[in-house]
Amino acid sequence: LEHGRDHVRSRNRPRMKQIATVTALVSMSLITTTERDTMKPVHVTSANFSKEITHSEIPVVVDFWAPWCAPCRAVAPLLDKMAGEYAGQVKVAKINVDENPDLAQRFEVRGIPTLQAVESGQVVRTIVGMGNPGAIVTLFKDLAGQSGELRSAS
Repeated sequence: LEHGRDHVRSRNRPRMKQIATVTALVSMSLITTTERDTMKPVHVTSANFSKEITHSEIPVVVDFWAPWCAPCRAVAPLLDKMAGEYAGQVKVAKINVDENPDLAQRFEVRGIPTLQAVESGQVVRTIVGMGNPGAIVTLFKDLAGQSGELRSAS
């Protein structure tokens, strides 16, 4: 039994490093907590989906998540930070898959967290799982047109 616990701990070490990396990126924020609090992600349901995502005038990063999902909670501070830094350029929308299973099914979400970049109502990129925090930062830069990579890769 003790050998089994050690095996589980060793398997979780890479995940813990990812969580630590996300936490470090968030702590390096150049914006104040007050500024960040005024630019939070929007919570989306079936009722406001069309307005907030399909007809959004700016690109949207859709975060499919659930409250019980530890990796979802770990990536949330980075998404909050990005929502503040890219306010007016990229919108962050959060969809709770437990409360909106129809939207999760519509977007073929198989695991959470899943981030989907949506432009003009179309999914242009997907990140499944906690992923590399740098990939999330790059996604926002691409959507904001700061690197030009997203449009040429799609």
